[in-house]
Amino acid sequence: GEEVDLAPRIINVYSLEVLEWAPPEAVVDVYCSSGTYVRSLANDLGKALGTGAHLVGLRRTKSGRFTLRDAVPLRRLQEAFDAGNWYR
Repeated sequence: GEEVDLAPRIINVYSLEVLEWAPPEAVVDVYCSSGTYVRSLANDLGKALGTGAHLVGLRRTKSGRFTLRDAVPLRRLQEAFDAGNWYR
């Protein structure tokens, strides 16, 4: 892949919890400030631990006031749209 230089920025990591650990992979829950590049955070953690690190997957569970609990399954949204009730 192509390397991209990211300008350093101040971020806040409020919590970082290892949910699963099965070397060489870990599932981690991160609560961080807006604008955090989680892929860069993984890379930085790997460097700090003297090894490499990258993301296999990324799942955003909250953005602003929206959470996964507020999400509507695509199938339900399609059904509402087809019935003319997509705005409800």
